[in-house]
Amino acid sequence: MTRKARTGIPQAAEAARPKGTEEQARGLAPSVSGLPVAPTLAGVLVETIGGRYSSEMGIDIDAGDPAVERWFVASTLFGTRIAAAVAERAFAALEASGIHRITDAEAHEWGDLVALLDSAGYARYDERTASRLHALARQVTERYGGEVAEIGRRFQEPEDLAAALDELTGWGPVTVSLFLRELRGVWPGARPDVDRRALWAGQHLGLLSQQNPLDQLELVATLSSVDLRDLEAALVRLTLAHPRTGGCPGGRGCVVLARSAKPGGIFRQLALPGGRTITVRTMRAGDGPHLAALYASLDEEDVYRRFFSTRLPPDSFIMQMADVAHRGGGGLVATVGSGSSTPSTHDEHGGTAETMVAEATYTPLTNGNAELGITVTRGARGWLGPYLLDVLAEDAAAHWFPNLEADVLAANAPMLAMLRRRGYAVIDMADHPVSILMTVGTVGRVPSWPPARAPFRVLVEVPSGSWEAADALRQAGAEVLGCPSPSGGWAGCPELRGTPCPLASGADVIVVAVPGEPGRLLLGAHRRLHASVPLCAELAPGDPDPGVRVERLTRGATEAEVEAILRQAERRSLEMDVARRPGTRIAER
Repeated sequence: MTRKARTGIPQAAEAARPKGTEEQARGLAPSVSGLPVAPTLAGVLVETIGGRYSSEMGIDIDAGDPAVERWFVASTLFGTRIAAAVAERAFAALEASGIHRITDAEAHEWGDLVALLDSAGYARYDERTASRLHALARQVTERYGGEVAEIGRRFQEPEDLAAALDELTGWGPVTVSLFLRELRGVWPGARPDVDRRALWAGQHLGLLSQQNPLDQLELVATLSSVDLRDLEAALVRLTLAHPRTGGCPGGRGCVVLARSAKPGGIFRQLALPGGRTITVRTMRAGDGPHLAALYASLDEEDVYRRFFSTRLPPDSFIMQMADVAHRGGGGLVATVGSGSSTPSTHDEHGGTAETMVAEATYTPLTNGNAELGITVTRGARGWLGPYLLDVLAEDAAAHWFPNLEADVLAANAPMLAMLRRRGYAVIDMADHPVSILMTVGTVGRVPSWPPARAPFRVLVEVPSGSWEAADALRQAGAEVLGCPSPSGGWAGCPELRGTPCPLASGADVIVVAVPGEPGRLLLGAHRRLHASVPLCAELAPGDPDPGVRVERLTRGATEAEVEAILRQAERRSLEMDVARRPGTRIAER
């Protein structure tokens, strides 16, 4: 049997394999750079975590140009800050409408594309992505004669190919890396460096070192009889499911890998009036049919609240949701029965034989947080939703996800109330009044910044959680979180109790846009607890001096003035304590 048959690596990738790999594969050289190789662990990783995203979406990337065209469309959808499952569903919706290559998007009106994306749950980014699809269709037509494959033929050096893709509308380093990673051996120029997330995971498992990581990755793939691209994608998946916050032994003892193979479980039973019980347990892959029945019982309004579409997702998508542990996340279901249920009472599908009345899941996001989804039937609402959220947050925290993010419809009053009860911050209100992107912490009642650090962090204390200059700061490269503050309806502010807030501690600048006495109290608390973090106060004409040293913002100031003041505050902070944030800067326009 040839190496190609064993690994599934295309001939072009075989030609690029480094010298010595054949001898190592035969067992003559058991390591690369002195690092022992663990082929069994690599095989288990691919089997439990999953391999190439293209294969998962039914795209045989080695089948020729049409498959590459499909992968180009899929990569465009993955490039948006959204859960992988939603991107996959959006891709299926586009394909069902006849979009199999990016130039097919030109035949669809912008509004039709928006509707297609919206039906797949892509609601927050539907309009921007529809515009991006049209722009990409024009660019590929004008520059490459309507063929994505022409890009690969024209640019055969890795640097030139990456630069050409990076110039496309909406395509940045993350999208380019994803696209090329799975085209290794298909396009001559598709020879990217090992993804930094794959490198981290490889080191965490003991498979790779810093020296010659691509050589090592190829060797491990050969010894494991897996495709190199599947192994690299599996390592990326592991990193996304495993924020680097410590506490995991790594290697064969990696808790994320073990959890994906054996989801284990939460199992709690609570007594209900009338002798019934409600069981809350870990979601399993076999729960798919019961999830489908739960969603089918919802009315149109509740379906829209959960999926941002009035149409239920296809059964294949729901089955994938149930297997959330396989994607590095976690889930809970709540079932109601007579009280005789035990963890082992399942039907032939492996799910519970009782009636499912609620579900809650979290799935990894690229910034180290996880995305929250929750459904509770109307007859079970009240205490069950908050209870599920608390238990889910505990499980997410145990697996190193510090925060849960949720895109919530502004009309979804029960969900908004539940998140406000726990304590939240606003990530983005760009789509307000349609939806609000919120974050809640998994440890305690205060969220924190995501593990993946943005170049510059701005915390804004503002009653609504939304500040008018936030979009300008985000476009300049900053990450902005809005805290509703005590005057916004949340009385759990730790700063006013004399306890440092993780959002304030991790900020590069704090803006207080709270009027009156509450604003002055917050300014004083921040100055006492975070003396090295620059403070800005948004003041109305005639407002008294805040009483502490701050940069003053005039309410209604232009976005340029706001940026200039925040830059000045940042520079002052760096001058006071260069070591506190070495190298931090906000991107110049």
